Amino acid sequence: MEQLTSDSMISIALAIGLFMAFKFMPRILAWGIPFHGPETVKARMDKGDNVLVIDVRSSGEFTGELGHVPGSLNLDAATLAARINELGDKLAPHKNDPVVVTCRTHNRSPRAAKLLKAAGFSDVSVLKGGLSAWNRAGYQTERRA
Repeated sequence: MEQLTSDSMISIALAIGLFMAFKFMPRILAWGIPFHGPETVKARMDKGDNVLVIDVRSSGEFTGELGHVPGSLNLDAATLAARINELGDKLAPHKNDPVVVTCRTHNRSPRAAKLLKAAGFSDVSVLKGGLSAWNRAGYQTERRA
């Protein structure tokens, strides 16, 4: 059996490190923001909690193949910072409500959740697995704006 050289071992360690960093990047970006699975979010909605779901995908994705959580608000991640200021009065009543941020898989939503938290929203979380997980769980979606 061929013996590994120190260069090979360093390369393997770097590859593993990069894989782990990529896998956990959404969690790192959302440090301090909880991730909740679709079943937890759906249970809160079914219980009657005043949950505001903010979908940060593009408008085409929002109405596209995966659809969106019924009643969710579409605020594209690319323009979210400006839209938070623009919609200030409209969003103000939700600052103390549970807000769940979602995208397709949960790669864009952590940054958006941090922006919302910085804007004064007190109960912000990320939908773990995004709309892909919501659909896999078999929960209802809408495909219109």
